[in-house]
Amino acid sequence: MAFAVRTPGKSQTLYLGRGKGYEGIWSAEENLPSELRTKDRFLDYLRKHLTSVHILSIRYDVDDRIILFEYQYFKKKNHFYYFWSGREAYFGLVYYDEKKNEYELKMSWGLTEKHSEIKDNYFDYFNEVGRKKLKKSEMKPITTIKILLEEEKNELAKADPKEQKKEKKKIAKIQMELDKIKAISEWGKIISPIDGADFEKLDKFKHGNIELKLKGKTGHQKKSQLFQKIKDYQKAYQIQAKRLEGMLTIKEKPLENELEVIMPIWKNTTKVREQKSEYKIVEYQAQGFTIYVGKDAAANDHMRSKLAKADDIWFHPQHIPGPHIIVKLKGDYRLKLEDYQIIGSIMMEALDITKQTQFFDLMYTEVKNLKAIKGKAGSVNYKKQKYICVEYLKNWQSFLSA
Repeated sequence: MAFAVRTPGKSQTLYLGRGKGYEGIWSAEENLPSELRTKDRFLDYLRKHLTSVHILSIRYDVDDRIILFEYQYFKKKNHFYYFWSGREAYFGLVYYDEKKNEYELKMSWGLTEKHSEIKDNYFDYFNEVGRKKLKKSEMKPITTIKILLEEEKNELAKADPKEQKKEKKKIAKIQMELDKIKAISEWGKIISPIDGADFEKLDKFKHGNIELKLKGKTGHQKKSQLFQKIKDYQKAYQIQAKRLEGMLTIKEKPLENELEVIMPIWKNTTKVREQKSEYKIVEYQAQGFTIYVGKDAAANDHMRSKLAKADDIWFHPQHIPGPHIIVKLKGDYRLKLEDYQIIGSIMMEALDITKQTQFFDLMYTEVKNLKAIKGKAGSVNYKKQKYICVEYLKNWQSFLSA
């Protein structure tokens, strides 16, 4: 996470590691590179509470890896905490609610309290989630922020080797076609001086290592046909040239940030809405899409036939019976790996298999590719399905919209 901080005569960026190996706080003059920027629910939460505030101090717990931002907002002191516990992370906020004229304490594991005034610190509250007195042997050297940002850039730049190989083959094939078409388009200069009668006995015309078959009763017809083929190839050249240009342009576009978003443990306070009808359907709101889960065969059929649109996405376990899930995308949003993991985690909890396995095979397709099986409630035939193996996210609820 990057915080833009301004001091008299100087601007700098404070970087706060999210966890999973990115642990600590760094100060740097360099801004976060644009290609590494992303958006998620936790950042939205921080923007809501920490934008345009006056930082009074940054302190750390002497016993464990907890950082405290003490800041002022509307002339009142507030606290923001971040705690790295193993590879997990927790956070806490103590802020003044002007309307209620009291302080609210909210910890990410679900603890909430109200206070009339703010204490010096609340480090001891983190005892509940594993705070302890660290030994020197547990201390680790901190990697510089420059190295960490370079690592993220390198990770982002890594292309799928198979996809990269496929892309290179496509480009090479188009280039070969262009070379062939270019050579054929220049045949006109060779053919023009030749008399049409000389084509009478030819059933193909060959020049270099390229040949074209000829059909026609007379030599003049064959010559005319050859000229027409040259014109057709010249048109094809324009099409292939544009196609190649388009592929090269896509390769040169800046990479989109699809790196894993590391989230702290955050107990979901979002109300899961059960559809008010005779059908047992559970709805979850996530950033960019809505998830509907059918809890029985009747709900599955109702979701598919009444609730879903043709281009909504249907999910199901790959090898076993299970609930149907319908996902509706908002606007132009496209699902990322993290989103598939959220959907898979919901499916795994519905099947109650999270203790048996950490990974799960999902299949999915658009609703328009489904066809109900007559006389068999909740069952469908499907086509054009795709498959993905997802990892169970213990804190999947923290990704949902508040």
